[in-house]
Amino acid sequence: MKILVVYNLPTTQQTADDLDVLVQVEAVQKSLGHLGHTAIPLGVSLNMEIFQKELKKINPDLVFNLVEAISGVEMYLHFIPVMLEKLNIPFTGASAEALFTTTNKVFTKRLLDT
Repeated sequence: MKILVVYNLPTTQQTADDLDVLVQVEAVQKSLGHLGHTAIPLGVSLNMEIFQKELKKINPDLVFNLVEAISGVEMYLHFIPVMLEKLNIPFTGASAEALFTTTNKVFTKRLLDT
């Protein structure tokens, strides 16, 4: 199986979270390789056009989503599932709707108060 491992590119500040995702990418690639899969890493930024072009070029069977923020902003992490859902590419993790809802504290509080 060809599996694309997507992750957030480290920001210029390179926080512990930024660097941790690189460790996660390496661990996931190694594990997938041991299971006989081809794992292809792809760092993502806010440029969704480039991301879409790479998706179409690589044409993965599955995307392993490690994105926790984009350009250091956690509220953007639903962008990746939006694109994957749009292109009908299966992926790990929560849906775009679930991520959008749970990363917006004000919206979620209002939703839970009703």
